[in-house]
Amino acid sequence: MYYSNTTTQKAQQMVNIICCLLFVAFCLVYLGVYQADVLAFAQHVYSSGRTVYMPFVSLTVCTSLLTALGLAVGHYLCIPLRVRALAWVPSCLLLGLLTDVNIPEVFPERSGAPWWVYILLVGACLSSLGVAVRYRDSRNLFGSKLSFLTSNVVLMTLALSLVPMLGNTNEREHQLLAIERMVIDGHDREALELMSRYRPDSARLLPLEAYVLSRNGWMADSLFASGRFSSSRQLLPSYGDTLRPIALPHRLADHLGVSLDSVDIKSPIIFLHDATADTLAHVPVRDYLLMGYLLDGKLDNFVGYLSACTPTLTDSLPMVYREAIYLYNLDAERPVSVRDDSIHLRYAEYRRIADSEAGVDTLLSADSLALLCRKYAHSYWEYK
Repeated sequence: MYYSNTTTQKAQQMVNIICCLLFVAFCLVYLGVYQADVLAFAQHVYSSGRTVYMPFVSLTVCTSLLTALGLAVGHYLCIPLRVRALAWVPSCLLLGLLTDVNIPEVFPERSGAPWWVYILLVGACLSSLGVAVRYRDSRNLFGSKLSFLTSNVVLMTLALSLVPMLGNTNEREHQLLAIERMVIDGHDREALELMSRYRPDSARLLPLEAYVLSRNGWMADSLFASGRFSSSRQLLPSYGDTLRPIALPHRLADHLGVSLDSVDIKSPIIFLHDATADTLAHVPVRDYLLMGYLLDGKLDNFVGYLSACTPTLTDSLPMVYREAIYLYNLDAERPVSVRDDSIHLRYAEYRRIADSEAGVDTLLSADSLALLCRKYAHSYWEYK
């Protein structure tokens, strides 16, 4: 079929503009919304935390460079007008590879794009292909433009469909990376709230939660309140643990003042004990070690180390420390001296729960028992 130069030029301009707009719009949504956490984390990990992620700058630079590449390929290669969208395939491939962040420590599998994305792509391809076939031999200007446009839209849709197939589309990973990005950005309370609701991968989040609590000075008061910790191994990330948070090791190393290269998932207490002897270690190392002793039930070590750090034990200590010391003194041959009178009344109140459940204390009403159970649900006595 013969087309005049004017018709071809107008159709070419229209095809270039439409393909460019489709690619830019897809880039803005894909990078700015769906892959925002992956890009932020990739930059943070690959720079070892030395750079600050700026979403607008990153989105603008990536979109501009990929768009320029697509326009350059279309300009310098003699691609037939009906398949001009093929010029954007290299940009789509690079976009997919850009977001295919390899984080084997998180989840090795890729789940692919959501099912509804593929339905939309198939529907768009079939609709565009139908219009392209209908007007393939049209001689009027509108039909020619529409024929060129629809055939390129089909190819553009197929090219864009390559992006989510190549990129990181694991929904669980995206949600966990969003939590870690909150921690990086300093939104600790929001991150803790999400951690409390995100149970499927709580094992991976526990070292991150401990870090957030320690960073804000909440560890002694809130660690047992979460009800998710049961061992000192959950306090630190291990390089042998495939589910460790990616950004945590070097941030935690800066927080503690020690290197985490030698952390063994089987002996975090030994690592923390050795770290306390390091002259460069920071104060949070002591808190980590004390909480590790409590989690493992090593009250002798806990009281001994706390007495060495705090010569005078008073009621100004965190409640979990006071409860642990009282529990230690109940069976110790040499109880430690503590200036804390209220803890005796508190323990007597706590014991009424066990006595009531055993049928010894029959004076405690059901409502009073429920109230006491809620009050001491996250105490160290209940943990033990």
